Amino acid sequence: MRPWLLASLVLFACAGPPGSSTPEPEAEPAHPTPASAVLDVPEPDATTTDPADAPPPVASVQLNPDHGALSEQLVVEAARAYRAGRRPIVEMHASWCPICRRVDAELDHPRAREALHDVVLLRVDTDIWADDLRRAGLRSPTIPAFYRLDRRGKPGKHLDGHRWKPDTDVITDLDHFVHATE
Repeated sequence: MRPWLLASLVLFACAGPPGSSTPEPEAEPAHPTPASAVLDVPEPDATTTDPADAPPPVASVQLNPDHGALSEQLVVEAARAYRAGRRPIVEMHASWCPICRRVDAELDHPRAREALHDVVLLRVDTDIWADDLRRAGLRSPTIPAFYRLDRRGKPGKHLDGHRWKPDTDVITDLDHFVHATE
């Protein structure tokens, strides 16, 4: 079909039958309906949380081989986190890992933001860093895995997330791991 013919058909169909006129606009109501009633949005009340009051996202840094050796990046990022008054936690993950994807989704939850407000997650993709993990002291055979880093950027205690079941409260588990005293 020719483009001009198709365009004519579309315009004719949108214009309505010949001789029809455009409808008159409806008069404004005497008392306008609030937008929230039209959009089915609840009116704000004292319990509604202002987005500005929500905790900030969990701080994270995706470590990249283009920026140097993994162990060197851990040293630099641990020092940066401690200077900012935060705890550096390594998160070993992979895009194909279902539990890792679940953790990623839960980190956006306000509860996670509150529980991990003093943390910087140093994200290590195990597929990208496979050859460097052991050299950097990251020896977990499973993912996700989380490591606390000391002030020198050396991995210490770790948490293996592979044991999490569908009903496990991941945020509480991470909160306990991050904030537990040795």
